Amino acid sequence: MKINKLMRHIRLLYFLTLLLTLPFWALAQKVPVAPDMLFQVGGPNADVYSTNIKGDAQGNTYVTGRITDKSKTVDTYPSPGFNEFGYGGFLAKYSAAGALVWVKPFVGEASGLDIAPSGNVTVIGTKPSARPSPDNVNHYDDAFILHFDNNGNLLWNKVIKSGTKVIPIDPDRLQPYFDLETGYDVASDDAGNLVAVYRIGGSPDVDGIITAKGTYDGLVVKYDTNGNILWKFNLGSTGTTHNLALQALFDKGNNIIIAGYTDGTVDYNPLGTPVNVTAANTIFIAKYSPSGILLWIKTINANATKNNIKLALDGEDNIYINGSSSSTLDFGLGPPLPSKGIQDLFIAKYSAQGNLLYHKTMNGPNAIMLNTGLALGPDNSLYLTGNFFGKVDVDPSASVAELNSNGSIGLFLAKYDDNGNYQWAFRIPSIMGGDIGSGLGLNYGSDYYNRGVQDISVNNSSEIYLTGAFQYTVNFNGTGCGINSLTAKSIDVDNKVLTDMFVVRYTPTSEIPVTNNLATAPIVDFCPGIDPGIITGSIPVGSDFTYQWQQSSDNRVFTDIIGAVSKDFDPPVPSATTFYRRRLVTSECAVFNVSNVVTITLLKAATPNTITAPAELSFCNAGDVGFMLGSTPEAVGTVDYQWQLSTDKINFINIAGANRKDYDPPSISTTTHYRRVLTNTPCSIEIPSDTVTITVVSVPVPTVSAEQTVCIGNGVLLTATGGIHYSWSPAAGLSATDIASPTAKPNTTTNYTVTISNDNCVTTLHVRVIVIPKPIVNAGADKEIMNGDKLQLDAQVTDAEGATYRWTPITYLDNASIANPTANPADDITYRLTVKSANGCFIVSDEVAINVRKELSIPNAFSPNGDGINDVLVIAGLDSYKQSALTIFNRNGQQIFKSVAYLKPWDGTHNGKSIPTGTYYYIIELNNYTHKRLSGSIYLIK
Repeated sequence: MKINKLMRHIRLLYFLTLLLTLPFWALAQKVPVAPDMLFQVGGPNADVYSTNIKGDAQGNTYVTGRITDKSKTVDTYPSPGFNEFGYGGFLAKYSAAGALVWVKPFVGEASGLDIAPSGNVTVIGTKPSARPSPDNVNHYDDAFILHFDNNGNLLWNKVIKSGTKVIPIDPDRLQPYFDLETGYDVASDDAGNLVAVYRIGGSPDVDGIITAKGTYDGLVVKYDTNGNILWKFNLGSTGTTHNLALQALFDKGNNIIIAGYTDGTVDYNPLGTPVNVTAANTIFIAKYSPSGILLWIKTINANATKNNIKLALDGEDNIYINGSSSSTLDFGLGPPLPSKGIQDLFIAKYSAQGNLLYHKTMNGPNAIMLNTGLALGPDNSLYLTGNFFGKVDVDPSASVAELNSNGSIGLFLAKYDDNGNYQWAFRIPSIMGGDIGSGLGLNYGSDYYNRGVQDISVNNSSEIYLTGAFQYTVNFNGTGCGINSLTAKSIDVDNKVLTDMFVVRYTPTSEIPVTNNLATAPIVDFCPGIDPGIITGSIPVGSDFTYQWQQSSDNRVFTDIIGAVSKDFDPPVPSATTFYRRRLVTSECAVFNVSNVVTITLLKAATPNTITAPAELSFCNAGDVGFMLGSTPEAVGTVDYQWQLSTDKINFINIAGANRKDYDPPSISTTTHYRRVLTNTPCSIEIPSDTVTITVVSVPVPTVSAEQTVCIGNGVLLTATGGIHYSWSPAAGLSATDIASPTAKPNTTTNYTVTISNDNCVTTLHVRVIVIPKPIVNAGADKEIMNGDKLQLDAQVTDAEGATYRWTPITYLDNASIANPTANPADDITYRLTVKSANGCFIVSDEVAINVRKELSIPNAFSPNGDGINDVLVIAGLDSYKQSALTIFNRNGQQIFKSVAYLKPWDGTHNGKSIPTGTYYYIIELNNYTHKRLSGSIYLIK
């Protein structure tokens, strides 16, 4: 039953792919590249992706991809065609006309594809692995390699199984962990041997146990044609390191080039003498002999996008490496390349010996680029493709070639010569839905990573093949001269657009070109003022064209010369080196037909003519000038040197005997200016270098202000003279520290220091600013004294140095001009203390009140009998003691009267009733500063 179901799925896949191959476009090209074959693979309720594309010598094309069945109508258990996650990989072969030849399903997803010279096809990738137990929620992937003949027959396969890595198991099934054995790339040599690169963890069996040193190691394996392992080694470092081997190639000598990421300290020559490289998340490119011995290794320091390193080789075994980075790129040679956008694209070329030949980046502000494909044409032209978001400049030179993704995600295709010089580019905007904003949503693991263009292949006819995945309707004609659209056919049950696979071929122009477009100049090197003469253009072979001469100042960006539309061109007298070419204009969308470039070189004096100043450029009074180094100029003809000096930087005179490249001046006592003049034949133009000035400074004769006194809150002008530069300290209270005459407004008395200099000559002086603070005056708390007593006033005065004191009135004071005089007032009095600070800055006052209390007169008897004489108890003076308390008791100690401040005298009653004649006792508490307590008896008479 399962076999029948499997066969139905295989037939469905084959038939669906065959149907969706049509229609494909066949049309002539009128721009650098335009589609002449275009087809899609898709179907209802399924996502279809492609990962790799390669061509063979017969013009056939091989594509790897993956189908995800959203309705899960396929067998939900692992089978040769599909797996429990509802998806399956496939390898398809198409003829040169785009017709399906055969398709092979397999479990998993391909990462790499190789076509051997024999025509055998190898696929490498990753597939899900069964969990060790039902309770294990962790994720396990196995690496696989499949080797087919060109008819799709499986010759052999290999699997590197997961399950040996020690990872936790979460009993709550909330946190899955990963054990991932991953196959990345595979390549074949002339004999059909293969080299494959993997990522491994744990201790998998690779025809023998091999143990990862870190969390993950890169693994390199070489197989013979029958899949037997010839040798293997892993690249790793101890600890929680992640090392990856991502790309592999063979050169003409069957040497092996590997690229990936290095992390920690890694031995890159495990089969030979150890070669350790220590780095962190750094790109590496290494070359090995056929026996696996390291020949050389290079690193690129960058925050690069992992899983997206691409390699290619040209016909001379030069190596091209391409990737994406979100940081400065340091290739270890020359200045680092700064970041241009959020994520840039870079390309570098190395010789077969590992020498860096060039390195370049491209992007645009706030834009994102992700490389996905790199290929070399038969003429060593370089083709780059990838996905991007925003506005990007794909010309790494100073000129601009802008592509715009139109607010969504687009693909780009660009061509460069073997030196990395931009040739042409176009974009297919809106290749997929979604707006990734400013994030790195194109990178590995994102929703968009496996969409858009995924790979490129260029055959010996310079035909360019791209494959990838798209959504909605996309016009694959990037030329602007036609419409070649595909509409995604995948719609899921929720009516959402899914993903279809596309394959597109762009073929060089099929138009008959106009040839023999040459330009010749009689002379190309000119001295200033010389007419270069006519540039002669050839008579082209062909028809239906017009002439247009163009010029450029940098040999990159050419502009039309107005009116220069004849066969020949007479350029003006050059004022700078200028580049000319002739364009033959044929049709609007035709490939540019331009002649060779004629360079009119304006001969100038040898350059560069620069001199390096000595370390010391200034002396105090006099000094010995150091050695001056002159540059070695590039020149045509002979170069003569002459050093000159000047004391005014206007009139220079030759220095006798100073006619070498460098010069060692003698000691000087005045400021002197030096330069070097070059004379270069044949034009005999003299050009001076930059000027180096050696300054001799006189010792300053400085002065500074005298000591200053100022009221707090006011400022005082400090003045220094005699110098060029001034530096005051401390900065507190100063209006400026670097001028001759700052205003000082300190809060406290401050000693200022001024450093006066004439460059190297320095003198230091000091000035004191005395600050008169505002006094704080407290005349003291109010006082009470008994009549006839003396009291010293305890006034507190702070910040009163040099101040004067004045008490008013002066009555009863022993000295009204001191802070703490003695007072002996006869009556209540209030004194005011007035303090006048030094220099009359501030006048501050405060008051203190003195209450003078009289002696009490207490009678010994009174007669409250209503006769109007002695009817109440009168205690003279008690009412002046406002806090006093009078209490009267009978002989039994019973309180019969109490009064505070004795405002109303006692009338001899208790609770409104008269009390009997007798002796009564009193207690008087004054409750003043004396704290006196008076007691006695009073006789009450009726």
